[in-house]
Amino acid sequence: MDVIHENIQNLTSLWRCAASPFNGVVEGEGYGLARIPDTEWPNKAWIEDSYPLASRALTEIRTQMDPDMTFVVFGKPSAALSANLEQMDLRLKSQLTAMSIEPRKVPIRVSNVVIREVKTPEDIKWWSRVFASAFGYSIVEAVLASTLKKVNYFLIEDGGIPVGTLALYQTGGVTGVHSMGISPKARGRGLATQVMYHALESARSYRSSLVTLQASEMGRGLYEKLGFRQDFILNNYN
Repeated sequence: MDVIHENIQNLTSLWRCAASPFNGVVEGEGYGLARIPDTEWPNKAWIEDSYPLASRALTEIRTQMDPDMTFVVFGKPSAALSANLEQMDLRLKSQLTAMSIEPRKVPIRVSNVVIREVKTPEDIKWWSRVFASAFGYSIVEAVLASTLKKVNYFLIEDGGIPVGTLALYQTGGVTGVHSMGISPKARGRGLATQVMYHALESARSYRSSLVTLQASEMGRGLYEKLGFRQDFILNNYN
């Protein structure tokens, strides 16, 4: 299994899944775009640097990008692509570390916190609210409602109060861990580790052979302790 390909495929498929109900998916030769007007997510455009016509595809997609969209390059861009990005005034904004693990190789650990799946409109409201608190930007309720049958969303509770979010998305034999966040006031209690136990056990129950995620600098240490390996760097330009 090509873990890099599977990681990218899971992530871009999720973006397409979110934007598709809003007619926001554009597919071009060597690139893709997923956007929803007047929202903060997914609003991504992407290209694979290995694609032979990367520069031409970049020129084409730039004409379709909204000003606030993020342009994603998977892995280190070539010198030619870097020059094109700079010429088009796209600057590196942030980086994430793409990571993966085979769930069968992880010892079984049972989460001891309350994690419940999002099912009702009230759950959706809470998930959107807590996500915004944890990440500093929002995924609107309409996006959650339109993808509820394709994405498994979870609320993490502490003392009966929702304090965290998680989304699991499956592509083939891969479970992608997304939107795993804890509200600032609830951090430092070990909740994130417990949530990851739940995510890995869920992947086993789905019979997934691989679990993928994209880690911020803040979260990478946790995933490394759980046994995740680093696969590549995801570069965000704006």
